[in-house]
Amino acid sequence: MIDRPDGRRPLYREVPMTQDRMDRRAEEALNDPGNRVALFLDYENIRHSTEHGFSPPPSAQVLCEKLYELATRFGRVLMANAYADWQVAAIDPREFRRRMIEPRLVLTKENGDDRTDITMSLDALETLYDEPAIDVYVIASGDSDFHDLLQRLRRRGKRIVVCGARSDTGRELIRSADKYVPLDDLLGVRPARASAPVDWEAYDWTGFVRLIRDLSRKLTFVGLRYVATKVLNPHNCGLSDRTQKQELLNRAIDLGIIEAYQVDNIEEGGDPVSACRLSPDHPVVREALQKIEADEGPGEVVASGGTVSPGPAPARPRHEPLDSDDIGRPGESAI
Repeated sequence: MIDRPDGRRPLYREVPMTQDRMDRRAEEALNDPGNRVALFLDYENIRHSTEHGFSPPPSAQVLCEKLYELATRFGRVLMANAYADWQVAAIDPREFRRRMIEPRLVLTKENGDDRTDITMSLDALETLYDEPAIDVYVIASGDSDFHDLLQRLRRRGKRIVVCGARSDTGRELIRSADKYVPLDDLLGVRPARASAPVDWEAYDWTGFVRLIRDLSRKLTFVGLRYVATKVLNPHNCGLSDRTQKQELLNRAIDLGIIEAYQVDNIEEGGDPVSACRLSPDHPVVREALQKIEADEGPGEVVASGGTVSPGPAPARPRHEPLDSDDIGRPGESAI
């Protein structure tokens, strides 16, 4: 209220809405049961966060159920998509469909990088224009690359919920959302403790050998970067710490368990890709394959002299051997 100098009726000044009132209005808009909701799950990002940051890491089935349940808090879910390279993922994508989430295949690049963020952003923008009735977008990812997407959604008047691990979600992504739900709280898990040192002398290589064998059967070649950043996890190698996984690959090369080599990058102007394959004559590999054959039953090829071979090997491109230093030592980021 402002007093006039002539003593007449006071003038009133409009008071701007406080941040608290703005937050309450945003919360009310999100909690409207009439909202129409779209869920976009960056499964590659969320899987990486849970496997490396949570103890114990939740199953993919639990993850799907919790995220879909989260989306239903904000209205009626009309669309729910999950994005990953299902050809090499450790879960059947039909598990997602059984839980009302449509799996979308995003093939990994030759160098091991995934295209999830690009594909998911394009689908969200397509939804923005083709399905204007969608009111709320739930983005399950901590990847800051989605910042521009969130800005575009906001400019079109959409409400945004971000769900990602506390340790892996970018600050600008949180600031761009109307609501941030920590994945830690949603799943009711605690951060993983620091990894204990690995006793490499007693390390069991069976899981690692099985992994490389299976990938070799599925892929034209097995990229080292892809193995290190996307595939290795506690289920197949017993390790979750990134530095330890890098050391695992370095030791496997130094010991001759796997052979590292280079493959020409088919993308124009791309650098050669570092790849690996099992050394079938190595004692550790032979012993591991024998264990795997015993577990799986007949189906492996036994060569003359008792050497176990993991079936027909894929065609190998011509190459020069790659020195193990080229993939980086522990603590470096060359992988």
